[in-house]
Amino acid sequence: MKLKRCPNMHYYDEDKYAVCPHCAAAKKKAEAAAPKAEPEPSQAEFAEPNPGPEVNFEQKEGDEAVSAPLPAENKEEPAKTPGNTEEPEVRSLTEAINEVSFTGSIGEAKKMAAGNDDDGVTRIIFDELADNLVLGWLVAVNTEIKGKVFTITETRTTIGRSDLEHPVDIDLHQDRAVSRGIQAVLAYDPLNKKFFINAAGGKTPVYANRQMVMVPVELSAGDIIMLGETSLVFAPLCCDKFSW
Repeated sequence: MKLKRCPNMHYYDEDKYAVCPHCAAAKKKAEAAAPKAEPEPSQAEFAEPNPGPEVNFEQKEGDEAVSAPLPAENKEEPAKTPGNTEEPEVRSLTEAINEVSFTGSIGEAKKMAAGNDDDGVTRIIFDELADNLVLGWLVAVNTEIKGKVFTITETRTTIGRSDLEHPVDIDLHQDRAVSRGIQAVLAYDPLNKKFFINAAGGKTPVYANRQMVMVPVELSAGDIIMLGETSLVFAPLCCDKFSW
């Protein structure tokens, strides 16, 4: 047996076959599959057809080369996916506020959270908060609001100067030395029964007992918080002796 390789990389016995039997078989198959007559193009077809790839089957010297178009692959179109049907994300109040740096009051947030639940908008679930339980108070001791009491009922209370675009929980609107928006955040830790004050990154410095607040500072009864020209005395209700 004498092996020979044809131009199409087929090996065959040259003593037994004059030409490559694989190529010869492909030639017969291509001739049988070739259409007898081409159909006339319709009037709606003006663009030239895009010819598919061709495969050449070359024979030995003296034989004609045969080329036949490969059949087009039957590619199924992917199923069309409907619109976004993901369930709206549900997060806790603390996670949502910390993530988006919410600058409004809790009342404003509740209004924003109301409405249809099927419109794809992320909602805040108020399952971490009690219903308006008093946690403590801040009392103004100077300026024109001297003696005014601000009741703390939320675990996160914002302090600053409100306007239509920057609502806050404790509004020092009479103090023009306080910049608009949130300037400080008073937080209550219900697990350890402690209160903390922290600056909110606003333009107005925040002081606790005349020390500038740069990181969260724990508050005790009688501590004085200063923003602008306003001083507020802190009076907690929840403490080691009592809590809700």
